[in-house]
Amino acid sequence: MPTFDVDPAWKVTGHYTRYEEPQRVEVSTARADLRQHVTAVGTVHLALGDSAYELVATAAGGGRLSLSFYDETNGVETAPWRTVTTEPLDGWTVAVDFNRAINLPFAFTDYGTCPAPVVGNRLGLAVTAGEKAPR
Repeated sequence: MPTFDVDPAWKVTGHYTRYEEPQRVEVSTARADLRQHVTAVGTVHLALGDSAYELVATAAGGGRLSLSFYDETNGVETAPWRTVTTEPLDGWTVAVDFNRAINLPFAFTDYGTCPAPVVGNRLGLAVTAGEKAPR
């Protein structure tokens, strides 16, 4: 799997705000004719470049959080979207390491039905970290 070079600048600290109750959110998928539901558990606020972002986090199991996101590399250097998993460090602080951003199975096959990011999980910059599009 091709990847960007590891860059410590892509490891950032964010603030996690847990929802009072998990929320069921409908999202699009890798297939235009299919919708899925994900379980949103809160938001992660982080700063990248000169901007602040709020990403909806979904449950990843084991107390971890999944942040699926769009960025300006999508469809050029990377798959149409990627995801990165993190876990709260102290309940409110999270370390997000975009060097660990990965492709979901849909990047490897036309038969993938992977859920797309929650609407609004768009970063307005090129995340040159993590996995690139498969060759």
